[in-house]
Amino acid sequence: MSRNKKADRSSQVGLIEKADRSAAWLLVALLGFLPLVVRATTINFISPGIYAPSLDTGLHGDFFTYYKWIFLMAAALYLNAILLYKIAFGKYEIIPSYINIPLLLLVLLILLSAMTADFHTITLTGLYNQHEGTLTYLAYLSLLFISANTLFKEPFVRWIGTALIIITLVNMLIALVSLSVHDITEVQLVKNILAPGSLQSSIHGTIRSMLAHPNYSSGLSAAMFAFFFSR
Repeated sequence: MSRNKKADRSSQVGLIEKADRSAAWLLVALLGFLPLVVRATTINFISPGIYAPSLDTGLHGDFFTYYKWIFLMAAALYLNAILLYKIAFGKYEIIPSYINIPLLLLVLLILLSAMTADFHTITLTGLYNQHEGTLTYLAYLSLLFISANTLFKEPFVRWIGTALIIITLVNMLIALVSLSVHDITEVQLVKNILAPGSLQSSIHGTIRSMLAHPNYSSGLSAAMFAFFFSR
């Protein structure tokens, strides 16, 4: 009987390690890949009647956030499934942590805000060009909770730095090119990446980063500076 228990426990530990490895790889890939996702799309947006014409009901274009949001939602669902799998089949116990209660309170407040909101569509998904709604914040918090309950071994720690270096270099390169006379949106390969054929004629202007606003780029730069120079 004791041997059976030891075998079962060994099997559960192996299952948890395998799940942690999968979760760690996906989290690192998400960190390095998600900020670089840009592609034009059109969204049928229903507005509550905000006065600004750019927020009226109708068909609107988005370039920076829609596909980031899709990948974020898919990754969050998959990672939550991995955590549930660990708990159900690996008998994994949630790590007691000082973040657990604050996270729970935040989730409850976000859900309460969503339930009492006047415009549930915007509350759930956000504006067509921002996608910072209830689902997004719940995904953020779940990724934080999953990361706290995932064992990152040394190779993954190094890969986190590599993922952040890729983000930094790509955005720096795009920013430098935007300051030159060259327009990367005129390169056909870039056009094919940035938009489907039906929308390529609508791509105009200069891309200065893979993020939707210069303030986001400056915030990311400050975070990268703190990360790399504090190591």
